[in-house]
Amino acid sequence: MNSRSSFYTIGISLKESIGLVLLAFNSIFAVFLYVLDTEISIGPAVAVAAASCVISLYINKGNFVFFYRALIISWVGLIPALALYQGGYFALRMPYVQTDHVGWIFGLITALSLFSSQVGLVLAKKIRYRRYPVYDFKDGGRITFYACCVLLVIVGLLIAERRGQMLWFASYASGEQDKQKMPVQNLQAIAGILVAFLFLLSARFLNYKRTLINLMRNRLFLTTALLVLYIAFWSQLFRGARMDPVGLFIMLFVLYKTVRGEEPALNIRYFLLGILGVIFLQIWGFLRIRLSTGMDISELFEMFLSKDSKTIGSVPVLYFQGTFNNISVGVAGVINAVDNDLVDLWYGKSYLDFIARIPPKIIYPNRPESLAWFSQWIYNDSSGGGMNEMGEVYLNFGFWGSLFIPGIISFIIAASYFRMRYNPLNLQACLPFVGIMAVYTRGLLYQTFDAFKSYITALIIFGCLVVLYNLVISIRSFRYKF
Repeated sequence: MNSRSSFYTIGISLKESIGLVLLAFNSIFAVFLYVLDTEISIGPAVAVAAASCVISLYINKGNFVFFYRALIISWVGLIPALALYQGGYFALRMPYVQTDHVGWIFGLITALSLFSSQVGLVLAKKIRYRRYPVYDFKDGGRITFYACCVLLVIVGLLIAERRGQMLWFASYASGEQDKQKMPVQNLQAIAGILVAFLFLLSARFLNYKRTLINLMRNRLFLTTALLVLYIAFWSQLFRGARMDPVGLFIMLFVLYKTVRGEEPALNIRYFLLGILGVIFLQIWGFLRIRLSTGMDISELFEMFLSKDSKTIGSVPVLYFQGTFNNISVGVAGVINAVDNDLVDLWYGKSYLDFIARIPPKIIYPNRPESLAWFSQWIYNDSSGGGMNEMGEVYLNFGFWGSLFIPGIISFIIAASYFRMRYNPLNLQACLPFVGIMAVYTRGLLYQTFDAFKSYITALIIFGCLVVLYNLVISIRSFRYKF
C-alpha cells in the first residue's frame, strides 16, 4: 500500500496463491466426478470436500471475516456429506431428503463453493480502493453519536417486546406470535448497525490501543459498552436469542481490530474462547425452553448431560448440532427437489426478488415470500432453518451455480472490508461492511437476502443521521446569527 496515494491496493501472499491452486485442482476433480456421474460411492466427494475445507480454513486463518465464511460453507456442506457417507442421517427433520445422492452433491458443491469463494476474495484484492477523508462530520460526530444512543435504546425495547419475557419467566419466543405487529422486522440488523456506528464514532475520540482501565474512564466508551450489554444481554440473550448476540460480538471484534490497524486474525486464545462459546450456546439452547419450568439448575444440567443419542428408527443421527443441521436440511431439500424435477431452476429469480422484498410487508403486502418457506411449499414440511446460500444457489443455477455465485458474494464481502480497512473512522466508507457485519452470522447461515437488506437499512439510517446532523448544525448557526 502507498500511504501517500489517495488510492490503495492489497497484495496476495504466497500461501494464498498456493491455496488457490490447490482449491482449483479440487474443484476440477469435483467437476470430473459430477460429469462422470460417479455417485456409486460418495467417498470421493467427501474426500474432495474435506480437503477443500482444510485448505480454505488454513489460508484464511489470518482474517476472521474470511475464515468465518469458509467455516460456515464447510460446516453446512461437509457435515451432511460425512454423516451420509457413514450410513447415518445428519438431522432429525425430513429424513426422506437425506439420501446418498444428496450427500454426493453436498460434497461436490462444497468443494466448488470454497474455490469460488476464494477466487472472489483474491479478485477483491486486485482492485484499487479510495482513501476517504478521516471524518464525515465536522464536529467529529458527537451529535450523531448521541442520536444513535437514543435510537438504540428504542430498538432494544422493540427487540425485547418481540422476543417476549425473559427465560426464567416464560418459555423461549413467547413474544414471536406478535412479531407481525412490529413496525419493522429487521430489528436485529438495525441494532447491529447502530452499535457499529456507536463504536466507530467513539473511536474518533478514543485511542483503542489503550488499556481497558484507561478506556473505562471515558464517558463515550462507557456509554457504548453499556448499550452493547443492554442490546446483547437484556434485549436478546436473556430472552433466548443466540445467533444475534454472537453476531454482535463478532462484529465488534472485527471493528476493534480494524480501528487498531490490525487484521482480525485468529490465535489460540480466540480459538479456545470460540470453543467455550459454542459449548455455552449449546447449553443455552437446551436451557432456554426449560428454565421457566421451575426445575432446579442441577436437574437441568443432569438432563442435558444424560441426553440420549439421536436416531430415526434404527439409523443414528450423526454430528447433531441443532440449528446447523436444520440449515443443511433446507439445502438437502432443494437438492432433492431440483434433481428429482419437483421444481424448475429459477435462473436468478430469487436474487432479482431482493429488490421487491425491500419494503416492509405492511407497505407491500404482495412482496415475494421468503425462501425459508421452500420446504413447506414443496414437501408440506419444515426444515427448521432458513434458506442457506448453498441452497439458494442450487435452486437458481443447479450444480454449476456453485462455481460463480459464492465468488460474487465473497467479492462483495471482501471489497467492503478492504474499503473500510483504511477508512475506519469514515462512516460513509464503512457503510457496506457495517451493513454486512450487522447480520453476518444470520446472512451466512439463514439467507443472503438478510445481508442485502441490512446494507439498505444501513444506507437509510446513515441518511437519516446526516439529515439530523445538518438540521442541528443549521439550528446552531441560526441561533449564533441572532
